Amino acid sequence: MVCPELPLFQGLVIVLGVSLAAGVSGEMGFRGYVQVPLERRYGPMAAIVATAALFWLAHYSSPSFLHRAPLLMGGGLLAGSLSYFGRPLVPAVFVHAMADSIGFVTASGFFGLRPIYTSYTVWETGIKPGFVTATLMLLVGGAVTVHIFKRLATLDE
Repeated sequence: MVCPELPLFQGLVIVLGVSLAAGVSGEMGFRGYVQVPLERRYGPMAAIVATAALFWLAHYSSPSFLHRAPLLMGGGLLAGSLSYFGRPLVPAVFVHAMADSIGFVTASGFFGLRPIYTSYTVWETGIKPGFVTATLMLLVGGAVTVHIFKRLATLDE
């Protein structure tokens, strides 16, 4: 990924470009090509859960695959719900791209940050700065998501 030695602007452009590409292609693939046909056949709840599970399984090659299961399943459920209720994929793409941007920045070592995800659990390592950072990002991301859902709900009124 991006090396800490890159100039800041160049590194951020790479991170944002890769994040946007992953957000667009991931949401078009998972929500557009997988979830929508499953919704028609099995209903929205089954389709969202099945697509979230596939999203998690798509990250199998990651060394922290099992430890990230709640995050990836939660992200898949969130993106699936956003795309179902928001129909255009824009809210799901936005959330996906922002989550990837945060993950890529922390995984690349930008700003002196260490990777958030390791193959160890918090029960094994104790509460470290990476855990606190991940928890804060989850809270901020959750607040943004609630705001997006509220905005989507008012669009129908």
